Amino acid sequence: MFSFLKRTKKKAIELHYEGEVYTCKSSETVLDCLERNECHRPSSCRTGVCHSCVMRVKKGEISSISTDGLSAEEKAKGYFLPCVCQPKENLHLSDVDAPTHEVDVLHHEKINERVWRLRLSRPDSFHYQAGQFISVDHAGLVRSYSLASIPSDDFLELHILQVPQGQMSRFLCQEITVGHSLNISDPVGSCFYNVAYMHQPLILIGTGTGLAPLYGIVKDALNQAHQADIYLYHGSLVQKDLYLMRELTRMMDLHDNFHYVPCVLNEEAPEGGLQGNLEAILPQQHDDLSASRLFICGNPEIVQSIQNVCVAKGMPLDAILTDVFA
Repeated sequence: MFSFLKRTKKKAIELHYEGEVYTCKSSETVLDCLERNECHRPSSCRTGVCHSCVMRVKKGEISSISTDGLSAEEKAKGYFLPCVCQPKENLHLSDVDAPTHEVDVLHHEKINERVWRLRLSRPDSFHYQAGQFISVDHAGLVRSYSLASIPSDDFLELHILQVPQGQMSRFLCQEITVGHSLNISDPVGSCFYNVAYMHQPLILIGTGTGLAPLYGIVKDALNQAHQADIYLYHGSLVQKDLYLMRELTRMMDLHDNFHYVPCVLNEEAPEGGLQGNLEAILPQQHDDLSASRLFICGNPEIVQSIQNVCVAKGMPLDAILTDVFA
């Protein structure tokens, strides 16, 4: 005798938002569902890194991964990241009243073939740590950029890579002019210098505009009279993609404990630099990493690869700070 179990149909998950109810598909994130239903929200990385899409859950349980990187205070308020949240039950949602600041463009210059330096006015009471990042909002289009300035500067500096077909980068690189106004978010991110690192060797590694936060971190550390050695490795595929070489070389001349090393993968490196990939260069230059503090910024795959190399060389995972450019 055969018995047949009646299959129970899985109950659809509902998202309650702004007086409407939306059905979320099993493969969707909260952000996917809202966008499919024409609820367009600020977003950028879509990987939980930039925090530009943050929302609040008023009722329902969310996964722990959707609160990674948020502060204890934000978690207590129900904040979460809809771009990485695949709901398991009905959720009641609301927007977060994220503070925004209107700033003006003070300076705009091209610093290599594809990178532009943008300096913005600094709002009153705008506090940040060198190496953190902000979100820039232009007509509802939101992108995140790391700060290359330091807290003692009276401006905010961004390094913008012009991306083919990139709407925001085209605007910031080609269309914007001095005097133009933009809206920016409060700073976020945990990849920054701390005076507790004062006597630790610092190793900073970045690719492309991953140099931006590292440039700020180096200046901040030197500004606070960091006591140990500081090594900055900036990698690119070809020499022409390097930038700020003169400024960094000048900083090296002024500070005996600062060492700038430009690295090139597919061509001969400039004088004082190294040829090869960063994952191979690092262990060649530093036999013992166990006492150092490491900052890695840029391409996600390279960041992960370098992190793996460093852990294998004895560096504790909690001594590694990263800023992934997703």
